[in-house]
Amino acid sequence: MNKSVNYTLNLLTMKNIYLLFIIAFFLLLGQSNTVFSQTSNDRMGIGMYISTYEYQGDLGSDFFRFSDPQGGGGVSFNYYLSPSFDIDAYLKAGKVNYFVDNFSLRARFTSADLNIKYKFYNDKIFKEDALVGPYLMFGFGSTSIRSHGVGKDLASYSLEPNGFNLQTGLGLRFHINNSFSVVIQSRQYFPFIDDYDGSDLNASNGKDRYLEHSIGLIFYLRPKNDKKAELLDWSKPNTDNTGALLDTDGDSIPDIKDKCPMEEGLAKFNGCPDTDFDGIPDWKDYCPTKQGLEKNNGCPDSDNDGIVDIFDECPDTKAGILVNYKGCPRDYDRDGVPDYLDKAPKIPGLVENEGAPALDQKVAEQIHFTAKNVHFKTGSSVLSESSKKYLNELAQILVDYPKIKLQIEGHTDNTGNKEKNKILSQKRANAVLDYLVKKGANANNLEAIGYGQDKPVASNADSDGRSLNRRVEFKILE
Repeated sequence: MNKSVNYTLNLLTMKNIYLLFIIAFFLLLGQSNTVFSQTSNDRMGIGMYISTYEYQGDLGSDFFRFSDPQGGGGVSFNYYLSPSFDIDAYLKAGKVNYFVDNFSLRARFTSADLNIKYKFYNDKIFKEDALVGPYLMFGFGSTSIRSHGVGKDLASYSLEPNGFNLQTGLGLRFHINNSFSVVIQSRQYFPFIDDYDGSDLNASNGKDRYLEHSIGLIFYLRPKNDKKAELLDWSKPNTDNTGALLDTDGDSIPDIKDKCPMEEGLAKFNGCPDTDFDGIPDWKDYCPTKQGLEKNNGCPDSDNDGIVDIFDECPDTKAGILVNYKGCPRDYDRDGVPDYLDKAPKIPGLVENEGAPALDQKVAEQIHFTAKNVHFKTGSSVLSESSKKYLNELAQILVDYPKIKLQIEGHTDNTGNKEKNKILSQKRANAVLDYLVKKGANANNLEAIGYGQDKPVASNADSDGRSLNRRVEFKILE
């Protein structure tokens, strides 16, 4: 490897990496008014990472064991190529340790890498501003390693190999807000050298490798004034021929102090304009000609549903209605009827049935089957325990199909007083109705009628017939 590159990499010790991390953080903090989420207009970004590394080679493997985590970290420069691709340049340093039986490895390394990132959050697979965005990485780099330990031949070693490597990995980007993102990623490095664990058993197979797990922050940068062609030439004097400070845009803020010297602006925004007077300067305002709120980056949200008008396909949604990511009323079951109008919002149904599903034959059969398994204690309107299991299932059907209307009919045999039998049958029908309502059914869709002994289905001349006549029936009205 080139000596100058090797020297640069060796400067990136762990101590220096952490120092770079801290310096970069405070530099970004000082420029916080110019960081935004990365788009085709905001192509550049700076990343800071904390990492841990794991070894695999001639001595064994520690991949995904996290038995002896070794710290490291680095910084990156990120450039947006297209909705699907980014290019990232990394500088990093870290440590790899491994101990097993009588063998050992202690290594420090520094590396410079160049990666191509394929993003699934490209508005084709996932939205570009999705909360969670997966991506893949492919790249190459140059690594300098200092290692020592005991190799396979039980001999001590101390090595300083340098060489190139290939790498591949995957990660997740978490879009926190319009200022920064958090990333979690893992990359496997394949060094072209097989000689840093003191056991170069087969130099041609590149067996020695390491795995990197990282978490980091990425901040994206935007120029303070997008009109680059109109920026002042600061090589010219800052005063006119009378000695007065120049004020090119005539906003009473001298050019030397004006952050937007070619546009008339306000003093509170350091000379930059606020065209729509919403308290957000145009360079920070995604909708500079329409008044909006700072939480929406200066864009209006007319119906206050959390989706700004420029992305809202239904900008006049009524208050209180749940919306989807397009700002339109949510249709959870995707049956064409929005939730707030859907009689069964979690079950696909028919538009002509107000979102409720059509009653199929199996459901009707289940209702009638339940009726055959409803029993009471002799001479009583108290439900048997075995009946409750079937009524629970019926109650769930009535919840899932909220447009079903049932008539609950109570019947008796001809034993005893006719009027008392009618009263008992009414009490039993009422008991079933009350139980179903208790389990979630709509009382407005239920009707209980006691017919007593007036509608037998078998002869009352024998015990078998009388048993069949003591029953509850469900009649589907609608």
